[in-house]
Formats: sequence, C-alpha cells, structure tokens
Amino acid sequence: MPATVDHLIQRSEFLTSYTPYQPEIAQGTLQYLFEFQTQVAMLTGMEVANASMYDGSTAAAEAVLMAHRVTKRHKAVLAGNLHPHYRETIETVARLAEHEIVALPPRLRGKEDLAADRRRRCRAWWCRRRTSTAICTISPSWPRRRTRPARCWLPSSPRSVSLGLVKPPGAMGADIVVGEGQSIGNALTFGGPYVGLFATRQKYVRQMPGRLCGETVDAEGRRGFVLTLSTREQHIRREKATSNICTNSGLCVLAFTIHMTLLGEAGLRRLAAHQPRQRRGAGRRRWRRCRA
Repeated sequence: MPATVDHLIQRSEFLTSYTPYQPEIAQGTLQYLFEFQTQVAMLTGMEVANASMYDGSTAAAEAVLMAHRVTKRHKAVLAGNLHPHYRETIETVARLAEHEIVALPPRLRGKEDLAADRRRRCRAWWCRRRTSTAICTISPSWPRRRTRPARCWLPSSPRSVSLGLVKPPGAMGADIVVGEGQSIGNALTFGGPYVGLFATRQKYVRQMPGRLCGETVDAEGRRGFVLTLSTREQHIRREKATSNICTNSGLCVLAFTIHMTLLGEAGLRRLAAHQPRQRRGAGRRRWRRCRA
C-alpha cells in the first residue's frame, strides 16, 4: 500500500470532515464519493454503486433484504461455505426484519446441491462460484432454468483485489454485487476499519440502500455533485425506508479511491497477480517455535 494514501487522508479537510446535511456545500466530499462509485461500478462490471456501507457483512445483509424486496419473497438459502461472520450478520438482520434464513451445513469437498432445496420455494440463494477468490452469489430465481437468474456476488473474505484478475460479476449476469473493500487502501488495524462495497443494475437503483451521489450542472451550466434519491432513507418513515443505514465510511472510501487512482487498471492487475514468496517449511518452523 503506497504511503501516499495515509499521507493524503490525514489532511485535516479529509480527516475531520463529514458529509453535512446540506451536502451541496461540500462539493469536494461529494466528488470523491462520486469517483468511488465510478471505480466500484467499473471494478464489478455493474451500472451503479452507492457511496459504501459499513463493511462487507452489513452489505451482504442489505443485499439479502434487497433481493427479498425485488422478488417479493422473504426466504433465503445460505451456502455452507459462506464466511461465519457474514452468515451471523445476515441471520441477525433477517431475524429482526422477520425474514427466514436457511443456512446449509459446510461441505469441505464437492459442490453444494442447492437444487435439492428447490422445494423450499426460496427466492434468494447463496452459492460459491469461484473457490480461489471466495466469490459467492445470491440468486432470487435460480435454479429455475426458464427464468433469468438475478445474482448477488460477495467476496466472503476481504479480497476485493482479486477482482483485478477474474471476470467481473456484472459480465456474468450478476444483478447485485457486494463485497469488502478493506484490502484496497485501508490497512488492517486491530480488526478494522472496513468499507462495504455495494453495486447493482440501473433498474434496481431505487431498491438499493445507502447514499448515492450524482453528477449534475447548476443554473450556470457548471459541473456539480448532489446526493440523489436520498428520500429512500432517513427522510421518510422508518417502516417505508429501504434501509436504516443512512451513512457511509467516508474516510475509508477516500483511501480506497486514492489507492485505486494510483494503481490504475494495469496496476490493479499486477497487484492482484502478486504472490509473495515464502521458503518451504518456514511456516512449520515458526509454529514449532511458538509451541516451544
């Protein structure tokens, strides 16, 4: 991670600022949020992204609720290879929202047969598509063959850098993409901080939770930025809101954006392909020393 990232985010105008309730005044803040959304949309191959969530697990839980709103069904199946932290967050949020979650047992070998649960009449499915990158998917209609599947991809471990190598989920038919962006620009410090990624297709934008920054022009035709579709959240009745998460991880978003800007497309590919070398047997020797 370049030292430039920490140097820039520690400037006072970034470190101590927060998106005000008159957001049009803070054009600089809105601009880097807009750039972040653009980068996430390009990274995932989607059409629109929000201004981030708390972390990957809360983004996954919001994706389940969003899939339920789209499909009008309140039941989901979680694959056994889903990370326990994500599973617990999804189950907690779903329980409070009175939605049913079916968690399958983990399987160490072979593929999970989610088709066997078709009789459950579930409309949200979790299954792993790529073992090497731990990318999972929600499909509100799969395994029906005649219906176009609506999928939600989730890096179940904070490895969003891997999207620099694999085919983007949007190009594979995904409709909702969520993940953890901590590995880009944000150093892991005693369990945090984290930044959740959330992207979807244009037709589902009004069902997407979180803040959304848009580009516009003022009365004189100058370029400007605004918070758009904000009435989905805290400005209306709570029971009618798409989500009660009305904020975003602003400083982590800025670190993500700076790191992605410094890398570029070619740099991200090189970073994703980088594998640190380790001498054979070094891990075993360290383990023996710890036991001793």
